[in-house]
Parts: sequence; C-alpha cells; structure tokens
Amino acid sequence: MRLVYPENKWFIGAIKFFDKNKDFGFIASNNCGMSLHHAYYQDFYVNSESFIEEEAKADGRIVVFQIMEQRKGREKAVNVRRITKSDEDVQLVLTYYGDHENIRIKDDRTVNLFNHCFKPRNLLAKKVIGIIENDAERSPSKTFEHVNFFLDRYKVENAVKERFVFDRDFEKEEKQIWVDFFAVFNEAEWFEILKKYPSACRYATSRDVIDKWVTAYDFGKVEDYMPSSRHLYAMDDSIYIYHKLIKHRDFADLLPQEHRDGYIERFTQFVDDVISKTIVYVVENKPVTSNLDSSVKRLLSLTPNSHEEEINQAKKGILKKDFLRACRDYVSLSDSYRKEQVCTKFELIADDQKAPSIEEAETILSVYVNKCFEDEKLATITEMLSSFSFLENGFKQSIVERLFPLVKEELCGKVRDACEKGIGYPYDFINTYRHLVAPLDDSQKEFIRTEIAHLVQEANNIYLIAGSAEWIEPQKALSLANSIVESMNITDISAFLNRYVNDGFVLIDNSAIGDELQKKISQRGFELLFTSELPENLNILSHLISLLSGGIDNPLWKKYLDTRSKSDLLTMFDKGLITSLPATILEDVVNEISLDSLLSHHSRWYNKPILPDGSVKNIIVNAGDDLFNAISKRLTNLPLTEENVPLAVLLTELLNANKPQNMDYWQERNWERSFSAKLLSFRQNLPDDSPLSIILYAVYFQTRGSISLLCHLFFQLPPYIQIRVVKRLFMGIAQGKWNKTSEEMYTILGGDAHPLCFPLEIVFAYLKRREKAPTANLDNNIMLQLLDGREDHGEWIGIRQFVTDCHGRIYVDDTANESPSWRRDFYNGVIKSDKQGRILVLVPTKMIDGNAELQSYNNKYFETVKEWISISFKESDYTCRETDKGLLYAFDESKEKELYALSRYFNFFNKNVNHSFIFSVAEKAEDVFCECRMSDKLDNWHQLPFYWCGNKPCFCAPARFHTASEWEQYTMLDFMRILNIPVDYVNQYGKQTRFGYYTILSAYLKSFAKFYEHLKCRHCGKLMKPEDGITNFESRAVNSFSCANSECKAHGFVVYLNHCFNKPKCKAIIDSRDSKKCPNEQYICPKCGACCSTENFRLRLNHLEMTGGYKSPRLINFVNANLGHWEKHEFYCYKCGNRMSNEGGVYKCDHCNTKYNHS
Repeated sequence: MRLVYPENKWFIGAIKFFDKNKDFGFIASNNCGMSLHHAYYQDFYVNSESFIEEEAKADGRIVVFQIMEQRKGREKAVNVRRITKSDEDVQLVLTYYGDHENIRIKDDRTVNLFNHCFKPRNLLAKKVIGIIENDAERSPSKTFEHVNFFLDRYKVENAVKERFVFDRDFEKEEKQIWVDFFAVFNEAEWFEILKKYPSACRYATSRDVIDKWVTAYDFGKVEDYMPSSRHLYAMDDSIYIYHKLIKHRDFADLLPQEHRDGYIERFTQFVDDVISKTIVYVVENKPVTSNLDSSVKRLLSLTPNSHEEEINQAKKGILKKDFLRACRDYVSLSDSYRKEQVCTKFELIADDQKAPSIEEAETILSVYVNKCFEDEKLATITEMLSSFSFLENGFKQSIVERLFPLVKEELCGKVRDACEKGIGYPYDFINTYRHLVAPLDDSQKEFIRTEIAHLVQEANNIYLIAGSAEWIEPQKALSLANSIVESMNITDISAFLNRYVNDGFVLIDNSAIGDELQKKISQRGFELLFTSELPENLNILSHLISLLSGGIDNPLWKKYLDTRSKSDLLTMFDKGLITSLPATILEDVVNEISLDSLLSHHSRWYNKPILPDGSVKNIIVNAGDDLFNAISKRLTNLPLTEENVPLAVLLTELLNANKPQNMDYWQERNWERSFSAKLLSFRQNLPDDSPLSIILYAVYFQTRGSISLLCHLFFQLPPYIQIRVVKRLFMGIAQGKWNKTSEEMYTILGGDAHPLCFPLEIVFAYLKRREKAPTANLDNNIMLQLLDGREDHGEWIGIRQFVTDCHGRIYVDDTANESPSWRRDFYNGVIKSDKQGRILVLVPTKMIDGNAELQSYNNKYFETVKEWISISFKESDYTCRETDKGLLYAFDESKEKELYALSRYFNFFNKNVNHSFIFSVAEKAEDVFCECRMSDKLDNWHQLPFYWCGNKPCFCAPARFHTASEWEQYTMLDFMRILNIPVDYVNQYGKQTRFGYYTILSAYLKSFAKFYEHLKCRHCGKLMKPEDGITNFESRAVNSFSCANSECKAHGFVVYLNHCFNKPKCKAIIDSRDSKKCPNEQYICPKCGACCSTENFRLRLNHLEMTGGYKSPRLINFVNANLGHWEKHEFYCYKCGNRMSNEGGVYKCDHCNTKYNHS
C-alpha cells in the first residue's frame, strides 16, 4: 500500500454515501493538513477494502482515514474507522478548528464537521488562547473576533447567571478553564469583550478594569428604547423593550457590592427617562390609551416612581385626539360603525375637555355638511343631526333651515312622479320619509305630510293608496282602495300582486288597511279565476294563496281546486302549487310510465335506472302513501313477458322513490320499517311461482324467492340486477348458508343456457379458470373467446364493478391546513404499539377519543371490524381478549401495513400515524384499473403504507376484503377468498405478495383496455375478429385480425396486433396500421422501438421443441445467425422504417424526428 502522506498522517471526514450492493461510496472531507490537495472540499473513493470497521460504513458516520495512491493518479481512502474520544483523535479534531470545519455532503449541503466531533472544552480553550497569543496582528478587535468565534458555538440561555457557557461553569469544576482563559487579556481587550459578554466581569482579576468599565457602562440612548412604527400594538414593543432593560438590571447581581448601588441608581434614572419619553411618544404617534398602558406597564416595574400625573394627563389628551380622529374617520366614510365610534369616543372624554372638543368637532363636521349639501346627500345630513346629540343647538338649527325646503321637494317630487306614471312608491319610501323629516320641527313635518296626502288622494292610484296610512286616515284610505279594486280585471290583479309580492314596491304597512286590502284583492282575484281557464303565468295563483288567511287550507283555495281539470291539477303539481294529487290521477301517471323515456337501453343498465327530470319524475318523487298502491297495482296487472321484465324492474325500483330526503335516524328507521311491511304484504299476495317475486327479491332482498325461478329469469334481468344478485349469492356462501363452486353457480344462474351480462361472463371465466388452475390468469385468448359474437362487447368495461376503482395517484398534501386544535375528534377504535413491539388494536363497543376514553355514541363498526379481522387474518396472527371497553387484539408488528386499512376505512385512531394528513389527487387516472404494487416498507417521510405507481408513491386506500354486511362492495378479491382461491402470489424466489393475484388481474385488465381499442375497425367501428377463426386459442397466441363487416371497405384487410415483447418495461400495443416493419420483417414498437430479439426467438424455438411444434428454417436461421436487432442495439423508426441514429443512448429518426430514450 502506497500512502500519499506519511503513515502517521490521518484525516477526518464523513461517509457521504456507501452502496453495499455496488460496493462503493465516498468520504466527504476538506483539505485540512493536505498539502498536496489545493481545493477546499475533497471527496475520497471507498470500497469494502477501505474499511477496518464494518460499523463505519453507515451514511453520515464521522470517520478517520488515510489516503492511498492508486494507478493513474487516482486516490482512495483506506484504514477507515469510526472516530473515537482518544487523545490522538481529539488532537486531530483540534487541527480542523477555524478554517477547516466544513465539509460538503449529499445534495451539495454544507455541514460543520468540527461541531459533530468530540473536543473537551479545556483543550479547545487552550487552542484559542494559543491562537490569540500567536496572532501577529493582535489587537482588541482581533482578540474579540477570536473569542466570539469560540463562544458562539455554545448555547445562549435567557437567565443572566446561565446565559453564556462560562456563566454556567462558574459554580462548577470547569470554572478554572475560564479563569485561565480570561487571564490572558489586557485592559483594552477586556473592554472590547465586555461589550457583548458583560457577565465575564466575574472572571476579571483587575479591580481597576471593573471600576473603569462600570463607571463608563453605557445603557444606550433613550431613543433606542422607544416603541417602533413596525408594530401595530404597543404590547409587541413593550415586551421587547422590557427585556432589553431587564438584562441591564439583572446584570447588577453580578457586580461586586461596592459597585452595585451606584449602578442601580443610574439604571433607575435611565428607566424614568425612558418612561417619560415613551409617554410623549405614544401621545404623538400612537394615541390610544391601551397603547399607553401597554407601553409603560412593564417599564414601571423597573422603577419605584409611579409617573401617575404624567400618565393621567396623557390619557386625557389621547381621548380627545381619539374623538377628533373618529370625527375625521366619519367624514371620510360615514357608515354606521364610524357614527357609533364618534358617539362612543365622545362619552369617554373628560368633562373639562368636552367643550373644546365639541368646538373642534363642529369645525370638522361643518366642512363635511357643506359638501353634502353640494352633493345633495340629504339623508347623510339628517342621519348626522339625529345621531350626534352632543352638537350645539345653534349649529344644528342653521343646518335644519337649509335642509327643510330641500327635503320637502325631494319627498313630494317622488310622490308627484309616481302619480304621473301611475306606479307605486319608490323603494323604501316610507323609511326614507321618516328618516328625512326626523330632524325637522313639528310644523315642518306637518306641512310635508299634508302636501303628500293631497297628491295621493288626487291620483286615484291603488299602489299609492295601499301604503298611504302615514298621511291619510285609515278608513278613508281603505274606502278609496276598495272602489279601485272592484274595477280591476285579472291583468290588473296580476300586475298589482307582482309588484307587491315580487318587487316589494307596493307598501301595505298598516294592519287595518293591509288585512282588509289583502282580503279584498284575493276575493276579487279568485272571483275572476273561477270562470276562466288556468292562467299561463301561475305566479298569480301562488301570490293569491300568500294573501289568503290560512294559505292552502283556506276554503276559497279548496273550492278553486274542485273546479280544475286533471290537466290543470297536473300542471299545478308540476309547478309546486299543490303537493298531492288524487289517487286516480297518480294511477294514470304510473300506468303511463314506459322505458321509452329512459336514456339507455335496459341491456346497458349498470346502475339503478332513474326517470329523467320532468313532470312524471316530479309527481312520483313527491307522491304520498298512494304511490306504493298505484305501482303495485300496475305490477300485478303487468304481463311479465321477457320484453316487460325491465319495465317491471323499473317500476319495482320506483316503489320507494318517494322516500323523503334529509331524514334523521329515527325518521328514516320508521320509514324503512313501514316500507318493508308494505313490501312483505305485497309479496304475500303473489303466487310462489310468480316471476315478480324474483324481481322483488332481486331489487330489495327483503322477500323470499325461488332458486328455480331465479335460474329461469336471471338472464332477462338488467346487468346491475344480475351483478347485485351474484354478489348477494356470494354473501350466502361467505356466511355458510350454501356451498357452491363458481362452475355450479354459473349453471344455477342459467349461464350454460343463456348468456349473462358480459362483465359476469368475464368474472365466471376467471373464477372457473382459477378453480381449475390456481396460478392461472385471464389472457387475450380467453377474452377474445368471450367477445366473439357478442353485440354488447363494449360492456366488458363493466368488469370495473368487481375491481377497486383507480381515481388517480393519491399524495399526502403537507400544505393543507391541519384540523383545528380545539376540535375533539371521535374514533371507532385505536391502533398503537406496545413496549414489546406488538401492534395493539382496541375495538370498543362505543366510540372513543384519541386517549381511548369511551363516549356516549355507539360504535356502528364494532361487528363489522370483528368480522373484517376474522376474514383478513389467520387465527395464529393475533390474540384477542375482552376488556371493559371492548375487544383488544394483539398483532405482530409485521401486520402493521395490513392493519392500516382500519384507519382509512373504519376511522380508527392510529397513534403511529399523523391524523392531520390530507389526501389529494395528484394526477387523474386515464382508466379505472390499477396495477400498483404495495411497497414492502413504510413511506420514510410520513410513515404510511403506500403503493408504487408510475415510478411514484401512491397513497390510495389499501385493497381489502369486505365483510358480509358490505356485500354490495364485493370485488374479485372477495370472490377469490370466498371460493378459497389463492389471493397471495408467491414468486419463484419464494417472496409472497399480499393480494398479488388480484393485482395481476387488475394489471391485465388495464392492459386489455388498451388492446381492446385496437380491436376496433377504424373504418366502420365494429370489432375485428381473429383471421383464422375462434379455434384452439389455448394452444397459441392470436395476433392476426380482420374486419368481418362485408359492407366495410376494410373488410378482409389483415391487422397484426400484439404486445411489445419488452415487458414489463414497455406496455405498448403494436398495431400494423401504425407501425412499419424492420429489415427482419418484424413490426416496430411505437413506444420503445423494440422489433426483434434473438433471445426472444430462441425461447420460441424452445417452446416448439417442448410441444412438438413446427420449427421453420427461417426461425432457426434467425437464431443461429443472431439476427435480432435488440441485442445489437439497432433501432428503426416505427413511422418510416428507417434506421435511427444513436445520440448518447437516445435514438432519433432524422426523417420523422421520432425518439426512443434508452440512455
């Protein structure tokens, strides 16, 4: 071994990283002691041979090493070991003090290596003493720099006797370190050091130094202790200022007794000066009494003087300023808040300050009043006069004299304009009137009232008379109004009601007039409507109802309804004027329901069918108790032919369509009980062989049904019903009510005789295949067999109802706001770790809080979680015991990821997880199938289980088994469990993947979704078929397809379809309509450029050898001649077929600009 430096030369660094798999890494260091290395930051290569301690290989470990020279001038760290506290290592550490403390680690982050190493304080102090004594440019400022650099690396506390490290050592054995350290300073250096470290005076041995320093001690300028404009509230300043001063006061405790009294006297005088100056500052800059109190309260605790007279005088001035500022604020924006502020501030002014304050306020307000007169803001002036009672009478009277003629013209002018146009009062006229006349005297008010009354009486205007009680005697006003109403026609009534009810411009503010007038209007309205057709605008009816005493219960309204036809009643119901219909009309509506109005054909019902929005749906949803009778009557009379089965399903679904929304728990329970009773009664009146009994069973699962009838009728049921029935039957198997294989279930449901909905055909094809061959999966051959001859082939996507939906990659949003600290959350259980490393799961009978305290709410998931644990884990995986709170399970820590499902699905409090996480969607999914793999480890940052999706973590809720009560959410995973088909995949190395077969299935469906799109003919859109027919799919792959539509211009045109052989890295579909061939006559992948591989063809030869298949000379020659382009790294453009150029691993077509990245 050839070392770069002498054998006794060692260096310090940190393991930047070390990859044990690849056996290499680097040590981060600097050039301390390296005369041959000029760059400050240094990295040194290491491998396993570099270390003399295995423990030294950890990333970030501080190590000691030497440097070995390799070939061609390369260097390598050797003899690498962990740093110790030995004398040799400590002395080595001290050489890095000062200029060589930093190193650069991963991500170019700089860290202080020296601070992470052990170095005794006494040795470091001696090191600093040596630096100071040997400094050729020694001066007070340079010495202070050395001392400050040394002391800055130790923590600073708040308490004066504990502030600096030498303070904390004063009563300890380490005191001698600092006695020796401070002994080397001369008088000038002491003065410089004491500026920042005054408590070091305890170590000064020269009394002369202390005398001079204390006498010249500078508290600073008084101005430095004033509140600043940076803070809105004085309290922020006062705390800061107080702490600045308290440091000076506390320092007195460290002084010798002979210096202490004089120091405190000087300090007290300084504080008094600060307080006096602060009072003046606050009055001038922050004139609020709370600011004054906050600014001086803490400071007063530092002096025996109260400053009471100064503070009281200042407060008087502040209150006056506060009042005048409120007046100016009101002038700038005269809203109600600022008006109240003026009145409130005035009440706070001292009595001896009120007169001058009013005088100054009137000066401010008079300018504002003049501006309001110019802008004709009369309401603002009257508001001010009415609100500011403190104003002098003379000041107010002068304003009122100017105001009266303007108010008279304003109000009378509005009434005059309404009279001329034949309309009602302007909006809010009565309040405007009252507001404007408020500051006027009685004679002025009477003059205006008389003028308005005269105008209204002359106008003969119903809108004006209706609201005239303010200026016309009520009986006279009512007499005028009645005579006008008698002459009104239906158009007049409608116009009046629109303005009264909708616009609010008709004023009926007196009860004597209002009640009688409303009664007269409603009587006149219905009198006209009794003999006429239903009005086109039904608002007139709703307006008349609003005027009636008792509303819809008024006999006049009921009498009107008796005169209406069926068509009229339906129209009124649809518009919400009536809430119920006669039973005969409801039956007519029910009997007219058909499938014609639904948007999709019943063969595509993968969700519950709903009526389109409109009058029929409105009637059905809002119907009362008569709905069940009307629908059950039609169902009983409906011939249940194959064509009528979907209609019967729709009608059966509508039996509960009138269930009210937003019911509470008890209301909903009572409604459901009543509905169930009706359902059972209906079923009891049906013959046992009635097909309707099966439909009732299949829709609600509350009544009994015959298996034989189900077999006969099943294929006629809409897809969503078929799917629900199958899931329900699987629930029966899960509960041990019957025992069937998937083959037997398929036969019972009539699958051998009639095709089921397409998703169920896929489900049973998969389950039957897995029961026969547990490691098998779906493939394109099986899917093509299923697709053949089915007009509904596009409905294959309905298989998504049996897999976990993918809604996009889920991430943890760390930027989202956490839940409020005051909010108390309740949970259905708690998950935590115990001291033995076990995972404890408490399933309480009632809900609990985060501290596992029981609450008064029942735990609705108690039974569900019990069952979930029993079906998700083997009995050997856990122990269970009863406690006073519920059931306590104990699991091995290896089950932590599986138990996380309790947190996500059942609201369990997991003490190992931060519950303030917010989960958000990062990228929307392109399809519904997920192929994520659960990671073997928890996420480092959040300590959460996660899936690996598209080279990124995905925090979607984990896949899980569903309990019997959750049967409607059953997936293929549940079917596998119920049929005892293996769900966990074990690879060739023995590694088990939980739910691996389910993941494989979902991944296949994801790939088939892409393949299916390529199966469509691009000319006619119909599905292409295998070129050689549907035969012997199990023995060979099908990759040649053609359009079977004889009328299509692409009929007979052969299309090659296949997956790229570069799996699993590439998942592209190769389509001969899009891809050219390479020189070896193989189609080129559009995504990765793969076309042909010698190894791939060699595997094909091996398969043919095993199966006895024909081995063509061309295939043999291809392998023997090693013609594959993949192994030669030759790539061709899938668009034009030309060979591509290699630019650093990125292959590019010079003609088409196509690129494949293989760097």
